[in-house]
Amino acid sequence: TAPEAEPLINHRTSTGRWLLPFRAIWTAGADAILCGGMERTCEVFSASTGERLASLSSSLMTAVPSRIATHVRGRAVACATGSGHVHIFEV
Repeated sequence: TAPEAEPLINHRTSTGRWLLPFRAIWTAGADAILCGGMERTCEVFSASTGERLASLSSSLMTAVPSRIATHVRGRAVACATGSGHVHIFEV
């Protein structure tokens, strides 16, 4: 039998300006993938379907977050921007 198709996640990265490359990460439970978004958001995708589950944002996040980290227990997400700010979201 043929292997099951893996989900494909489309993610817009065309900026027209210099940014640090995005680094997507897995959650601790490997059930979701997080990545910074061009709309100054942190996008959360289902690892099994590729569906967008959430888009974390704040009016205080004025730059595109290119680095993401999660708390080991999954209760918080930290998003770092090239402007030197780290934004923490409770999830």
